[in-house]
Amino acid sequence: MADPSKACSDRLSAEGIAFAYHHHAVDFERHWPGGQRPIDVLITEAPWLKVELDTYWVHHSSSDVLAVIAILAVLAAILLPVLATAKSSAKTTMCASNLKQIGLAIALYQGDYNDCYPNDGDPYLWFGEHFRWPIMPYLAIGESQAAGGYAASTGAPEVLKCPEDPTAQSTFDATSYAYSASLYHSPAQIATYTIQSLVDASLPQELLCITQSTSSMTTPASKIVADEWLTAHRHPAAPIGFWGTSSNILVPGTDQWTGARNSLFGDGHVKLTWATQQTPSSQNYPDMNLTPKGIGGSDMRSP
Repeated sequence: MADPSKACSDRLSAEGIAFAYHHHAVDFERHWPGGQRPIDVLITEAPWLKVELDTYWVHHSSSDVLAVIAILAVLAAILLPVLATAKSSAKTTMCASNLKQIGLAIALYQGDYNDCYPNDGDPYLWFGEHFRWPIMPYLAIGESQAAGGYAASTGAPEVLKCPEDPTAQSTFDATSYAYSASLYHSPAQIATYTIQSLVDASLPQELLCITQSTSSMTTPASKIVADEWLTAHRHPAAPIGFWGTSSNILVPGTDQWTGARNSLFGDGHVKLTWATQQTPSSQNYPDMNLTPKGIGGSDMRSP
């Protein structure tokens, strides 16, 4: 039998049980029909608890309970946004870790290809679902490419997908990260390119892919190699791509300078990059594909 001296230390438990006992008796009966309810078992094992319960309800009215509930509601209103922010920060960190692994895979690729960036002759290599294949052997995730296309026939590894990207799974074959077109086109080509060149390559110079070497990257700490297509982590309304929200994909939207995305830089570091921190492309939007001066340029504005 429990020691009555425990009554004081267990008062909080008694209060909680009292509330449940007096306000949820019907639920107890429904869940334990024809048998002993948990409260009955407790009182049988610890008679002192019955005294505690009776004492609590003598000295506390329903208004006291409502006051406690109101306090809990206030605490929830304070804590829930904090918890949501912590959860979002954790997802941002997971996303950055994904880009770190992609950066390591690119570095391993370069070790086998004379310090050159991935280039398989595909003008649309900058698409996430395309550029994963040249580095797939170095990611060691076992994803297989479907015959006759760029989709995966097996697997959807998390390393290629940002946990806060709402569209990757259904729109981009479970890939969230894009690869800079300036790493497989020359600076002279990039100087003439537009959005049209990226999404609908048709001219001979747009179809020609020219391998670029790490030695051509003069500012690796500020040249983006790969980043998220969407501003999945920081956005005023909904996540947007490099070119903002527009009814015509070939014309940048007015919101292209909002939000932030994780970016992988040439020196291997990853950070959350705000659109306003990036160097404007020739069409005035933040796009690592069309960096002024190509691989030899910088994607970050001067401080």
